[in-house]
Amino acid sequence: MVRRFGLSRLVAAASVLPLASLLAAACGGSDVIDGADTGADAATLDGTSHDGPVAADGTVPDGDSSDAELGDSNQPDTHRPDGGADGGLDAGDADAAADADTDAGSDADAGSDADTDAGSDADAGSDAAADADAGPDAGEAGDAGDAGDGGLGPLGSAKKFAVLAGSTITITPSPPMTFITGDVGVSPGTAIVTLPPGQPSGTVYAGGPVALQAQSDLTTAYNTLAGLPCLPANDRTGVDLGGKTLAPGVYCFPNTSAGITGNLVLDAQLDPNAVWVIQIGTTLTTGTGATVTVINGGSACNVYWQVGSSATLGTGTALVGSVVALTSISMVTGSSILVGRALARNGAVAMDGNTVSAAACQ
Repeated sequence: MVRRFGLSRLVAAASVLPLASLLAAACGGSDVIDGADTGADAATLDGTSHDGPVAADGTVPDGDSSDAELGDSNQPDTHRPDGGADGGLDAGDADAAADADTDAGSDADAGSDADTDAGSDADAGSDAAADADAGPDAGEAGDAGDAGDGGLGPLGSAKKFAVLAGSTITITPSPPMTFITGDVGVSPGTAIVTLPPGQPSGTVYAGGPVALQAQSDLTTAYNTLAGLPCLPANDRTGVDLGGKTLAPGVYCFPNTSAGITGNLVLDAQLDPNAVWVIQIGTTLTTGTGATVTVINGGSACNVYWQVGSSATLGTGTALVGSVVALTSISMVTGSSILVGRALARNGAVAMDGNTVSAAACQ
């Protein structure tokens, strides 16, 4: 299945850019409070048939642009037509086009191309070094991403779901009330127990082809997010994310769990296409009253929590971003995903007096 987003471009770029440049473009970013990796390069990523009852208040609009979700953005498309990651790659592309126009593919021109391309690669390395000195390159998100391209983004058809599970969705009857803005689906399971009156705002898919396709797309998205390279400086093993401020980038907890107590701040540094991917080897657990906020012009739709097993959101947690869990997601009473989604591949989603809203990311 083909997906239109810049993550695949980053993988393809490996054959053109030196490894250091690819890593810098793919997973830069720094913990600006810790200061251990300040100046690292910012991450740059791209961004119904009815099988159940429809809520009385209608369905979620079927728009294809969203708030910069790895390529799904209401922001204008600022990437270069050739999708180049930096000046070196674009220079090579421009030279190739010029040679095609003037040299008609002669052997001598091929040699000239090789020289030019070698110079372009050197330029790409220079760009990466310059980015490391200057901090995150605000232009790279537009270069490598497909913001505003009208595609479905990395989540594919799963982007329209506020809550998606593999086995069951279980909602504790109110009070307190659970509010879901977006579609709700489960596949290959079919059980949804029990939706509150008037919920969700979108469409319910208890099994069937739509939920099955969403789960297939979710699997692709999960594998893509998990496969993004994480710089050693962005390894947060043993670090509580509460009280930290993170620049855009890929952050990881390889083979271990992650936790948030207090407030985690995600600083977009005035880049509307800024992206954060937090790769977690096992579990994600948030403490009572934990919060995640995005500042300085970023979008919560560009936050991804790739969880290797299960996620538990503690009482009163106010999270943002899409939680993409391999197994299950449990939302304790009063926790919420203010902007984002609860997406579980194989297991259940359990809710009790929660709010999940994907409306801003459609």
